[in-house]
Amino acid sequence: MSTALGGTWLTAWKRLEARDLLVACLDMGFDALVPAPGARPYPWADLARVWEDLPIRASAVRVESLLEAPESSFASKKLEDVQAVKSRVGRAAALARALGTQTLILEAPRLPVESFEEGLGELGDPAVDWTPEKFQSLQVRLSVLRDRFLEVACRQLYALAGEFSEFRLCLSESSDAASLSGLDSLEAMLSDLSRQQIGYWARPAVIQRRCELGGENLGDQLEALEAYMVGADYSDSAPGQLLLPPGTGKVDFGLLAPYMRGLQIQRPGVLELGSATTSDEVRQARGYLERFGL
Repeated sequence: MSTALGGTWLTAWKRLEARDLLVACLDMGFDALVPAPGARPYPWADLARVWEDLPIRASAVRVESLLEAPESSFASKKLEDVQAVKSRVGRAAALARALGTQTLILEAPRLPVESFEEGLGELGDPAVDWTPEKFQSLQVRLSVLRDRFLEVACRQLYALAGEFSEFRLCLSESSDAASLSGLDSLEAMLSDLSRQQIGYWARPAVIQRRCELGGENLGDQLEALEAYMVGADYSDSAPGQLLLPPGTGKVDFGLLAPYMRGLQIQRPGVLELGSATTSDEVRQARGYLERFGL
């Protein structure tokens, strides 16, 4: 399967014309990309008009931006939130259809609890002084409401899977600590919707940060969810940073590699990076991943 370069970095880094963007991806050693929404919309659908003679395609389409938290959650019962989520998935589905991919990456929903302080839940916010005590305190508060929101989330996912049945919806960890991104929550949603074939798209950088704050470790999460696993993000993590180049943080890519490449598995991965990453750092990250066969 392909190793993709993420649209999060591509659109933030340099606004290239479609063909130039594809050539830049190939030049840096990638044979695929994963479009993503951003603050500056990019005409991703243009790619399909220029890539016929180029050995590159889209592995998946991301429903949400990795840089901006969605304003609505599919764990919410509010009609406006339900409609907003459906709209987001619809836009991603239309793009995926144009680009010839059937995989949509959807973040685990934030619990819509208005009493939480604004921004408290964002693990990628360097302004938030996360400690294990603060993280665990938040998880205890969420645990009281978890089952109720899980039920709502499963119902909404079931409806989305039916509405967009030609696509494979894949749940991914959210960078928001106040979300259904823990192992128990993800496993509950995936097992409950097994007949709808909801997949799992791992974000090791988020898992690593949650682990450092008291959550499950990467090995346990991957082992438990491997049966649902479709692909993974390749980005590294440090306190307040979740889109670092691999090799510059604490994610164990050697541990991830067997779940991505093996005798009977070939899963797609995507290198997602922050906007401050240089093209040279992207090349270095690509070389680092190759050490593990990724």
